[in-house]
Amino acid sequence: MRRTPLKRTRLKWKPRKAGVGKYSGRIRLNAEGMKQLRAEAYERSRGLCEMKLRRVCQVYAGWMSGHLAHIKSRGAGGSDEISNVLWACAPCHMASHNCGGKPCPAKVSE
Repeated sequence: MRRTPLKRTRLKWKPRKAGVGKYSGRIRLNAEGMKQLRAEAYERSRGLCEMKLRRVCQVYAGWMSGHLAHIKSRGAGGSDEISNVLWACAPCHMASHNCGGKPCPAKVSE
């Protein structure tokens, strides 16, 4: 038996801050800003896929089926700005994340 009661603390949730990083200088947008960025990328591409990866591209990526793909990811120091994003169809965006398929070849069974 425990001698002291277990203290439970509530998690403090904070919404993601939008703005320019103090030291990195990269731009991070909130949900409303991301909606505007997505609309700008869609208008720039006129609904066509800008990634155009071979064998998977569907060429037309409409508003509902299109993805906003970052050239340099936010985790790697990329910004949420129009020069760092592409409008992509879903197959091209997925292929860009996992090397175009499973990165390791399948085992050959004997």
